[in-house]
Amino acid sequence: MGHSMLSHFIQVRCLSPDQEITVQDIMSRVFYRLHGAIASLHTSDVGVSFPNHTFMSVGDVLRVHGSKDALTRLLDGGWLFRLEDYTLSSGIISVPEQVKYRCVSRARAKSSAPRLRRRLMRRHNLSELEAKRLIPDSIEKRLNLPSILVCSKTTSTPSYPIFIKHGPLLSSPVPGPFSGYGLSSEATVPWF
Repeated sequence: MGHSMLSHFIQVRCLSPDQEITVQDIMSRVFYRLHGAIASLHTSDVGVSFPNHTFMSVGDVLRVHGSKDALTRLLDGGWLFRLEDYTLSSGIISVPEQVKYRCVSRARAKSSAPRLRRRLMRRHNLSELEAKRLIPDSIEKRLNLPSILVCSKTTSTPSYPIFIKHGPLLSSPVPGPFSGYGLSSEATVPWF
């Protein structure tokens, strides 16, 4: 998959119309809906970026990258339905000529307490209570990366954070597949 597959983008700016709901809440809803739309299309050719990210926040803008066809299919699926009051969407735009590229990937903490407990329970036939006593929540190392709180469309897991890592800027694109969240540890998205 070359850069031509990511020739276009949709920019979604998340708004906070009142004190009840934060920009991060809106971003979580938008990202969750996008995940559902990508999953229902069974596609791996849609990537995301967060151009306004900071050290601890993904920011207020989500860019969805893909071919014009892929993005049209996404929009036709109505993934921003009922979020119009909370978002400004650009429609489909061509990527500018002069851009850099970077991976936008999911980062996982090596010491996720729930994951370590499940492994312990599976390997040693322990109850959840025993596993929790042996592996307390306090062992978790929090990643110093921005995150989005989501619940999965494809599993019944409760809400969990997805930590977003922005790789170094590159002068050439790197092809590859994107996950159901539009993230990839190998494929790059245009960065501008």
